[in-house]
Amino acid sequence: MMAIVLLAIGFAANACAQFQAPMRPLLETYCQRCHGTTVQTAGINFTAASPSNRLLLKKMLRVLQDREMPAAAPLPTAEEREKMIAWVAEELKRNVDAVPKSAGHVTLPRLNRIEYNNTIRDLTGLDLRPADSFPVDPPGESGFNNDRYGLFLSPLLIEKYMDAAGFIAGELIAARANTKPFALKLEVEDMRITEMQTPKKPYGYDVGAPQNTIYEYVKFPRSGTYTFHVRAWGRQ
Repeated sequence: MMAIVLLAIGFAANACAQFQAPMRPLLETYCQRCHGTTVQTAGINFTAASPSNRLLLKKMLRVLQDREMPAAAPLPTAEEREKMIAWVAEELKRNVDAVPKSAGHVTLPRLNRIEYNNTIRDLTGLDLRPADSFPVDPPGESGFNNDRYGLFLSPLLIEKYMDAAGFIAGELIAARANTKPFALKLEVEDMRITEMQTPKKPYGYDVGAPQNTIYEYVKFPRSGTYTFHVRAWGRQ
C-alpha cells in the first residue's frame, strides 16, 4: 500500500513539473512570490499546481487577460503576458479535450401537466385537458414544476398516459364524424323519483330527504364530451 501511495505521489509531482516547465521562469519571476511555497495568497500555490485543475486554469486566464495579475511590479512585458495567456489557454484546451465526451446519466424530459394539456390542444384543436387527472407535478431542484429532474415517470402516470391516449383518440373520432350537436332538455316533473310516494310540489319534486333522488334514463347517440346545465335551488 505504501508503495502505491508513493508511486501516485511521484506521478502527481511529475505531472506538475511537466505542466510548469514551459513557463517556469515566468512563473518564478511574476507569480510565485505571492503564490509559492512561502506565500500562498488565496490558497494558490503554483509550485504544486496541477494541469487537471480547470478552475485554476480558467482563473489564471481571466486575470492575465484582464491584467489583474501580477498585482505589483515587476510586471511582465506585453510579449511575456501574451506568451503566458497562450500557454494557459492551450493547457485549458488540453484539459477539456481530456474529459470523457459521455454526458453521463441524463434524465429524459417529459411534459408537465400544463405543457401536456397545451400540446394536446395545439395538436388536436380540442381543449380536452386530459392531464388534469394526472398526479401533481413535483418541483425539481430549481423549485419549478417543469424541471426535468423532478418530472419522474411513475407507474401511475404511465397508466394515466394510456387512459388519456384512449380518451383523446375517442374525442378525435367523434369530432371528425361532423355530426350535429345533441341537445336534450329534461323537466323535473317528468323525471323519476326513488321515493314513489313523494308528492309533487307546485315547482316540482322536493328531494330534501337524504335518500330521495330524481333521475331519468338517457340514450346518448354517440361517444363524446357533453356539457350539462342544471337549474335548481335549495331551501333552509
